[in-house]
Amino acid sequence: MGHTRNVLVLMVIMAASLCASVYGAEYWRSTQTLEMHTSRPAEQVADNPAEQGEAIVRDYFTALMNDKTLEGTPLTSFEIGRTDASDPDRIRVSVTAQFAEGPEWPPVDYFVVRAGDRYKVQKQVCVMEALPDTPGKLTARCTSDYTESIDGTISVPGPGSGTPAENGL
Repeated sequence: MGHTRNVLVLMVIMAASLCASVYGAEYWRSTQTLEMHTSRPAEQVADNPAEQGEAIVRDYFTALMNDKTLEGTPLTSFEIGRTDASDPDRIRVSVTAQFAEGPEWPPVDYFVVRAGDRYKVQKQVCVMEALPDTPGKLTARCTSDYTESIDGTISVPGPGSGTPAENGL
C-alpha cells in the first residue's frame, strides 16, 4: 500500500511539473518580442554572417506579414536586396516592402545586431515621404532612436535634439 501511494504521489508531481513546463514555455513565447523571437544564436551567425543575417531579416518580415494582431496597414510582401556583413556586429540587409495600401517602399536598410548571445533585427521607425510633387517623394527616413509609450504612441527626437546622423536620419 505504501509503495502504491509513493508511485501516485510521484505521478502527481510529474504531471504538475509537465503542466508548469508547458505553461512556462508558452508564457515565455507570448512575452518575447518579435525581434527576439526571430533571433538566432551568435555562434550560428558567426559561421556565415551574411547568410544568417539575411535569414534573420527574412524570418522577421515573414513574422510581420503573418501577425494578425498588429495594428496599421498590413505588410503584403517584401524582397531582400543586398546584404553587407563587412561588420559582423552590425549586418546590413536592404529590404523593399509593399503594404496593403500605398506605393512600394524604396529599399530600406535594416541592421542585424548582437544582443547578448543572439543576433536580432534592430527595431526602427521609418517614415516615407509619399506626398505628390515633393522633392523627396518616395524616400524613406529611419531611426532606431525613439521612445514607445505604454499606449503604443511613438516619439522621435525632433530638430535640435541632435544631428540627423545622431538621430539615424
